[in-house]
Amino acid sequence: MKILHVVAGLPREGGGLAEFVPMLAAETSRAGHRVTIALVADPDARLSATASQAQDSGVTIVRFRPSIPRAAYFSLDMAYGLAGLVADADIVHVHSAWTFPVWWASRRAFTLGKPLVISPHGALDPVRLVHSTIKKTAVGFLDRWCLRHADAIHVTSKAEGDWVRRYVAPRFSPPIAVIPCGVHLPTAPRDAQPSAVRRMLYLGRLHPLKGLPTLLEAWKQSRPAGWQLMIVGPDSHGVRAELQRKLRQLGLPAAVDAASCGVRLAEPVYNADKEAALAEADVVILPSRSENFGMVVAEALAAGTPVITTTATPWSQIAGRCGWCVPADADSLAGAISAATQLTDEERDLLGQQGRRMVESSFTWPAVGRSMLDLYHGLTTLRP
Repeated sequence: MKILHVVAGLPREGGGLAEFVPMLAAETSRAGHRVTIALVADPDARLSATASQAQDSGVTIVRFRPSIPRAAYFSLDMAYGLAGLVADADIVHVHSAWTFPVWWASRRAFTLGKPLVISPHGALDPVRLVHSTIKKTAVGFLDRWCLRHADAIHVTSKAEGDWVRRYVAPRFSPPIAVIPCGVHLPTAPRDAQPSAVRRMLYLGRLHPLKGLPTLLEAWKQSRPAGWQLMIVGPDSHGVRAELQRKLRQLGLPAAVDAASCGVRLAEPVYNADKEAALAEADVVILPSRSENFGMVVAEALAAGTPVITTTATPWSQIAGRCGWCVPADADSLAGAISAATQLTDEERDLLGQQGRRMVESSFTWPAVGRSMLDLYHGLTTLRP
């Protein structure tokens, strides 16, 4: 089968989308299919590390130069050149929303009679829709057209499926397929050696939706002795500066290195460094106000690390099993922080082991790849 993925971009700091697309492409390529990723990027632009790994697995990456205006990832090269890739494909899988590649690839797939799968990747979350409202209102009719003409809409959770139905409009019944994100299981054993200072880790984009100011308020309330809160990730929307102001406002002490208590804002880490950070943490925390999946939760559990997250994520199943899932307010987060930090190292390790087993059963990339290929095969067999 010839599979074409179309995405606006795969930047190094792009987070979940920049990892999901190449990983899915690599998994299906290893299964013997011919896979291409088409995106908008300058020839010398640095892509995510997983994009390079996908190429090593046999995935072809086709770059189309961006054009002026650069809004919505417009590319004149893609406008002229994408039709050939679509015509050669057996299935077209389009990722995200609000961008020219999504609209154009969906249109080309429809006009050329190719099965179309769209993955919104959380873009239709009602909380996210209030950001950049003017833009999303202005171009919303394009995204609705794409969704209404898709043969399948891939979502990573039941909640995201509800967002899609609400956005597309009640009179439509979009064909929704729920397939979670995948995660690689670390091969190295978790480093369970206790250090003098225990560490609670937030790892991800510093974005307004991640609830980081609320996390600082919760940390102020709980103030666990002998613990460091480490916040790691690339800045977005000036959140790093906001957090620095919040730290001063709350009077929270700064941790100057890995061996000191307090709050530490650190630069982003990738690949092996990211895997090590998740394995070395005593607890991982994701205080998001909204998530369609929350990839770091699965990655932390795969590393054997227990997790605190919120009911605004689709991870209620971890509560009482391998972590805590609480409302996204400071009081609730403070209670979960206190509960996690008062456990013994052995009790936290046991939670982490249970989380690892949960991920092994449902969230590995081979399992996700098989589910997606089943979806693709089902759609292609319906076509003449």
